[in-house]
Amino acid sequence: METILQGIAAADGYAKSELVVFQPQDTVELGNVPFRNVETELAALKTGTKRYVEHLQRLIDSAKENNDETTVDILDAYTEILADEEIENEIIASIKNESVAAIVAVDRIFRATELEMQQLDNDYARQRSEDIKHIGQMLIRAIVGYELNITTEFPSNGFILCGRELTPADTAQIPKDRLLGIITETGGKTSHVALLAQNLGIPAVVGLQNLLDNINISTSKQHVLLDGCEGTVILQPTLNSIETFLAKQTLYKENIRQLETLRDLPAETENGKAIQLLANIGCLDDIAPALKWGAEGVGLFRTEFLFTQSVSMPDEETQFAYYRRLVEEMRGKPVTIRTLDIGGDKPLAYLPLPKEQNPFLGWRACRMYSAFPDLILTQLRAIFRASMFGNVRIMVPMISSVEEVDEMLMMVTEAKSQLSKRAIEYADSVPLGIMVETPAAVMMIEELLKPIDFCSIGTNDLTQYTLAVDRGNEKVASLYDSFHPAVLRLIAQVVRAAAQLGKSVSLCGELGGESLAVPFLLGIGLTQFSMSPVRIPILKQRIRNWNCQHSESFTAECLALSTASEVKQFLLQR
Repeated sequence: METILQGIAAADGYAKSELVVFQPQDTVELGNVPFRNVETELAALKTGTKRYVEHLQRLIDSAKENNDETTVDILDAYTEILADEEIENEIIASIKNESVAAIVAVDRIFRATELEMQQLDNDYARQRSEDIKHIGQMLIRAIVGYELNITTEFPSNGFILCGRELTPADTAQIPKDRLLGIITETGGKTSHVALLAQNLGIPAVVGLQNLLDNINISTSKQHVLLDGCEGTVILQPTLNSIETFLAKQTLYKENIRQLETLRDLPAETENGKAIQLLANIGCLDDIAPALKWGAEGVGLFRTEFLFTQSVSMPDEETQFAYYRRLVEEMRGKPVTIRTLDIGGDKPLAYLPLPKEQNPFLGWRACRMYSAFPDLILTQLRAIFRASMFGNVRIMVPMISSVEEVDEMLMMVTEAKSQLSKRAIEYADSVPLGIMVETPAAVMMIEELLKPIDFCSIGTNDLTQYTLAVDRGNEKVASLYDSFHPAVLRLIAQVVRAAAQLGKSVSLCGELGGESLAVPFLLGIGLTQFSMSPVRIPILKQRIRNWNCQHSESFTAECLALSTASEVKQFLLQR
């Protein structure tokens, strides 16, 4: 009987193939494990750790051969966790003070760390807790001497992989040339599986609760339909479902082929107005898709990934190497690096922050900089040094007052001074900008822009704060709409103010990737859009088919509308 399952669309695309159910390795039974003596247990811990690190290094080498930088970065983080002295000392102390076996001590310490991350009010941190859990389990296997390689068999033809969860170490051992799609019970849009699928250009659906309960593992050569665009999976599909699916797949492939032909064409309107299309990226692996889809630069580089993937605060040299690689790989194209945006929904496990009742209205982003000056000055020094190797701009998140701009300018001056005292070369004329994310920033936009070089409108937060809607709260999610007239009027105010002051302005929120919004945004004078790389050709197609000659009257009519529904209907007719 046909079964249709709905999950989270994590990577676009369609796949129809044989289903392979990933079988996780058996966990080691820890009940009544005898304690031998301290020396023996410490020796077992050392040997097991060495064995696991060597296993990870083989996986890293394999991932490098396949140009799978996402997996390389995460597995490097695994090795850093295994080398973390604090974790190691806690395990050793547990062995010595509690007289427990090495595997019991490992289990206790890693479980405690996993629990701490699960309790953080942040989806990304909770997903990373799965990595901590996996590392602990694999270290225990290594100590005991169990097999570390996965034992799942893969068909010689293409296949769709499914399982409760898939760790980076698991996916590093999967034949990528035959992998056509991924389905998992756990995970979200920022999970490793989602990033892997996006980089491989294959569809993925995650968050399919009770997925394995609907699959008959004993049945051989089950075929499944995977729709990564809508987040649906069809088990035992009927002929009618297969026909409908294949029609969607054909249309999707044709659309992709058409969009690919636009990659090297300019983004300009029918009447010759040039528009700059930039990419929003969060890690170095996103550079290749950005260039593939024709990005003219990076409009928003989120630096949080580097910090969240580390077990301790990245030092200046680590950050410098990271940012240098970014700007060099962008081959002279402009790169806007956003300073660290933590707090709110993005805490760091190694930087204890107070639990807040409403973190989105609390201590986050630039509001925290004065409390952690060394952290921000280190990042600024690394960015200034990397700017010697490319076209770099610095952008500060969550600015809402003149005082915050003044504080940032002083930090920039101090970072340069520190580099000069150390006789380290840096680019002195790096443009400084702000993100406009609050109604307060819009109301003060003239004063905020005067001492700096540019701004970028973050429509995700601007919408959230303008409409007083927590975009992660499903009970009010229907109220969150960036096409709300109040949001559009604020955007128009920023663009016009920037033009009057001769300052550049871009838009880097999700609205920037909405083709429906293009006529309005062009009409108010926006010439820089920044978005997810895959959205670039879609917007380019819309821009090239639009004529801006009558934009002024068009936008005036749009801004006079009273509801988001009226705005969308108005734009759909254009």
